[in-house]
Amino acid sequence: MKPKISLFTSLFKGASHLEGFLEDIVSQTIFDECELVIINANSPEKEEEEAILKPYLDKHKGRGNGLIRYSVIDDDPGVYAVWNLCVKECASDLISNANVDDRKHPEHLEKHYQVLEDNPDVDLAYAEVAVTYKPNETMERNTAVLIHNFPEYSFLNLIKYNMPHNNPVWRRSMHEKYGYFREDMVSAADFDMWLRAGS
Repeated sequence: MKPKISLFTSLFKGASHLEGFLEDIVSQTIFDECELVIINANSPEKEEEEAILKPYLDKHKGRGNGLIRYSVIDDDPGVYAVWNLCVKECASDLISNANVDDRKHPEHLEKHYQVLEDNPDVDLAYAEVAVTYKPNETMERNTAVLIHNFPEYSFLNLIKYNMPHNNPVWRRSMHEKYGYFREDMVSAADFDMWLRAGS
């Protein structure tokens, strides 16, 4: 049975954020029906990262408890090349990037899943974003200095605001229609992807 959502993560020098990130992901209300795909891009912190990962990998092997899949590649090809590898590994028709320094509302996956289930003509769902400069804060307890309350979708609004921002959920079929993330970009290749799709 396919997971409801496949999350994916490029892991590189993420040890200081990893414990909070993993706890945040497995605390999602529907994580027991989802999966997290992590590809370690030969991080110099790999040993420390794997020590943090081990209890989560041992506990989340699927079978109604959520699944975490982990692999390591020999070289770091850049974040968007790793994202493209991850997308191809995802088992679900709905996917989402999960960055180790970001946190999600506990109902993030559930609400995004429901929007896409209820609207088969919609390819991507997004939500407002809180910005904080203190590491490892949560959605429940944070010192947010800014809330991005993004407007409804239009291509003009997309150009102005990049509403999907850092935590959208989208249909994997978008990559068949519009291609993958540009691997020659060091930043904003996700924005580039949404602009190509929107145009």
